[in-house]
Amino acid sequence: MEKKEGVRALKGKGPSDRKTGKERPGLDPRDEKVRSEHAGKGKSSKASPGGKNLRNGKQKPDQRKQDQIKGKIREAKKETRKKGKEEAKGATRKEGKEERRIERSRGRANDPLNRSLSEESRESSRGNTQSARRTDMQGRLQNGKGSGLKRLSSDQIRKETWRAGNLLYPVPVVMVSCGREGEKPNIITAAWAGTVCSEPPMVSISVRKERYSHDLIQESREFVINLVTEDLVKECDFCGVRSGRDLDKFDICGLTSAKASKLSLAPLIAESPVNLECQLEQVLELGSHDLFLARVIAVDVDSRLLDQKGTLHLERAGLCAYSHGSYYQLGEKLGTFGFSVKKKDAG
Repeated sequence: MEKKEGVRALKGKGPSDRKTGKERPGLDPRDEKVRSEHAGKGKSSKASPGGKNLRNGKQKPDQRKQDQIKGKIREAKKETRKKGKEEAKGATRKEGKEERRIERSRGRANDPLNRSLSEESRESSRGNTQSARRTDMQGRLQNGKGSGLKRLSSDQIRKETWRAGNLLYPVPVVMVSCGREGEKPNIITAAWAGTVCSEPPMVSISVRKERYSHDLIQESREFVINLVTEDLVKECDFCGVRSGRDLDKFDICGLTSAKASKLSLAPLIAESPVNLECQLEQVLELGSHDLFLARVIAVDVDSRLLDQKGTLHLERAGLCAYSHGSYYQLGEKLGTFGFSVKKKDAG
């Protein structure tokens, strides 16, 4: 009862209504304690979640500082992410350039013939017309061995068409050594041999199915390609016309069988200046011959062909080639790879 009477006693002492001028019943605003409690419950003094007072729309000072700090943090994060992306892009571009540089240098070291002359020609003649490039090439050729070369007219062409055949000459002639567990090693001469890939380094040889070495290579999955010099050409020919089923070709030819560095069954021919140790990867049955595709896993080089800097001078070996049934020693050097597009020396 006392509480109710206290509340009723406060009625009639509230502030007057501005519109009517009448006194408005309610709590006395001069009573600080009661007014503060009333403000906590009243709707007009509530603050919005964003820190704005709903009555006047103004933001509290503390909330403004917090928003400013949050804004700075967001800007700093954006700047950090942007900087990180730029650094990542820069690193990716740098790595890509380095990989391309390594790949170009590796390609030049492994197989210079794998490079494209057309690419070099485009770089040196960029911006010129096709006619200007042709004129430039003719001028270069006139300074070399082809100075007398002239375009043939139609009545000067003399060609006959033959039936299809293998007239891809000259070709390298090699001695292929192979072996099998518990048997003497053998040597077979091959002219159908060549490079098929630079990276990884791969080669091929073609062998008839009826040859004794065919089964040796197919079972052991390894062989050695031995380059032939003028001093080995007679032994090379003998190993190509005699079978090793009943002969020891190493013994008859007086050749030295040396242990390979990576292979276990196929030996090296020590007298050969360069030996390519090969691991068989695939056999393709083509017809008269089976094509043996192999990966080169090691190369053995005669140290006498190296200079003081370790550079290989293969021209000193006296290598041979095979052309249309005959053996030939390599002759005079006519040029180096890319010499037709090299610029003239100053002066």
